[in-house]
Amino acid sequence: GVFNAMSCLVSDLGDQLFVGGESGKLVVLDITDPVNPLYISESVTDSRYFRARDLMKYPGSPLVYACTATGVATYDVSTTPPTPVDWFDTTRCDAITILNSTLYIGSSTTLLVYTIDTLLSYRLSLAGSYTTPGPIRGLSIPHPQSTIYVASGNYYDLLEISDPSKSHNVLHTHTNVSTMKIVCSATTCFCNAVTSELIVDTVDAAGTYVNRNELALTGDGQWGFGIRGTLLYTCQGDGGFYVLNISNLPY
Repeated sequence: GVFNAMSCLVSDLGDQLFVGGESGKLVVLDITDPVNPLYISESVTDSRYFRARDLMKYPGSPLVYACTATGVATYDVSTTPPTPVDWFDTTRCDAITILNSTLYIGSSTTLLVYTIDTLLSYRLSLAGSYTTPGPIRGLSIPHPQSTIYVASGNYYDLLEISDPSKSHNVLHTHTNVSTMKIVCSATTCFCNAVTSELIVDTVDAAGTYVNRNELALTGDGQWGFGIRGTLLYTCQGDGGFYVLNISNLPY
């Protein structure tokens, strides 16, 4: 791997992996054969875009949102290579996730809630915001979809988001390592750490963790996630990524 990636994302169909590379490039890999990814293309460098800290695709549209140090970049991935479409200034963007037509952006200690105007549009309208317990590094919306997990340093929080104006903290869980990104289902949370550890928490219906496993990985930290079926892709800060079999976990 030569992409020095901080983020990765599996496509809607599970056949491509988008990687946030250096100098604002969005790299596209063919993962039809999951353990033998093939390079397809990469976007042109744009000085505004920087390296993507997080990636999120709007399901059913060709748009990928890239979270960067100064805002959100939008790429059209229906073209080869991906085409930079527009830039949205949010001052800073540390993490991003999406639910239906709502985009959640972590900006330092504030969770910004934006409405996407139309399916094929990159235009965003601010719908609300609230302060989080710590600086946001990762976001994940599990099922049920009225809550959001927020990774913040040495812990993660479960927040109620059924009404952005009334969001509140439901759960506070220590990880004991500095977590960067998080991805959760109703039963499992994966947290990656700058110390190259992968934390796997089994959670109950209330979001409280029941059991914890830790997997030591080599490399310069694990910075981003992508999941395809029973495979988990975790990107490394020094280039490349792991492909992990999670079939034995209740994800």
